[in-house]
Amino acid sequence: MLDNTRKWVYQATQVGNTSPKGSVNAFSTTRDSKKIAFKWRVKTSLAIVQIVEKHCRSVMKRLGYKFTGTSLAK
Repeated sequence: MLDNTRKWVYQATQVGNTSPKGSVNAFSTTRDSKKIAFKWRVKTSLAIVQIVEKHCRSVMKRLGYKFTGTSLAK
């Protein structure tokens, strides 16, 4: 990966993208990646989360996903 690309990815996935006055910039492409990555879990029913965790468990484990603790595939 090119250094410029690595730097852009790092900057685009960091928390704290605020305007000079301290408010969040609504039009920015920078997001809190960790928060976004887990957002689906709180917006989805527990039954669906359990199904996703069951069928995607091996990949999720390799990516360091923290399971809900109520997974069907323990």
